[in-house]
Amino acid sequence: MVRRLFSILLLLIISIPILLAASMMMRRVRYFSMQQARADAPERETGLQKLRITSDGRVRTYCLYVPKSLDLSEMTPLVMVLHGAGGEGEMYLTRNGWEKQAELGRFIVVAPDGLPARVRAVPNFLTNPRIWRTGQVSTAAVRSNIDDLKFLDDLFDRMQSRFKIDSKRIFLCGHSNGSSMAFRYAASPNCRVAAVAMVAGQMTERDPILKQPIPTLYLIGDKDPLNPLAGGIQKTPWNSREVPPVQNQLAEWAKGMGIRTQSVIRSDDRTKTVVEFGPSFQEWIIKGQGHMWPGGEEAGLPSRFVGPSLNSVDATHEIWKFFQSHPRA
Repeated sequence: MVRRLFSILLLLIISIPILLAASMMMRRVRYFSMQQARADAPERETGLQKLRITSDGRVRTYCLYVPKSLDLSEMTPLVMVLHGAGGEGEMYLTRNGWEKQAELGRFIVVAPDGLPARVRAVPNFLTNPRIWRTGQVSTAAVRSNIDDLKFLDDLFDRMQSRFKIDSKRIFLCGHSNGSSMAFRYAASPNCRVAAVAMVAGQMTERDPILKQPIPTLYLIGDKDPLNPLAGGIQKTPWNSREVPPVQNQLAEWAKGMGIRTQSVIRSDDRTKTVVEFGPSFQEWIIKGQGHMWPGGEEAGLPSRFVGPSLNSVDATHEIWKFFQSHPRA
């Protein structure tokens, strides 16, 4: 009996590395198969599509959802959603409510994929996360030279060439590192969006100057350990660095828009505190919320790392309401 148990234990010890290696290989196969299966251009059909586009000589990927409730012969709004570091576009459409909201609101939603820090290697959440080029995560030299702003512009062009997009109702939102990319795009000379929304992200632009004020909604949890309201040392799976208080970052954004930099509390209840820098620039501080997308599905990350996840605020629904109220004049 002892010999038999010893043999079984030895077999398990030998098998674990093999199973892990096989698992990694399967992930690699699935990733490359998915890349090869993507079409070059979106079809004028409803549902979820996984697609690719060539931007600045490099193949980039994105996920598109065209709601069944939409009449493609009519002008439609467009929402672009930028994932956080380590994420991908599809999960934000399927797990954070954007598919459902697109059906209810009758708009098209597109979610591009960032490139991994080491572009020639397979993406991996811990060792090679998909990111946006905002300076927050150390990257190899090749990744640092890839223009994500041009990618977003090229993708907007693709959507407007394939669908009847209302140019006055193009919107952009992001989460975490994707929020920082949304700030960067909104401050760029070619910005074409009518309004932006950021969730749990940092404003990393230095002395931003916007060509015109842009309606902005910023959501953050007061229990967010990865983007602490008071600033200080930010610890992520990839690095540690000191960040300024969130209020200081938002004041810089207000300054770049030419509006007042002193915020005013507009409301305070059991769910959230609403802070206003101007009539079209609000910050929602969600009580008890950690770093994950408010109202979204659990991502499987430990709460000791990302903080608590609540459903007291449905970020997707609230962002769409904000966008509806702020078309381009």
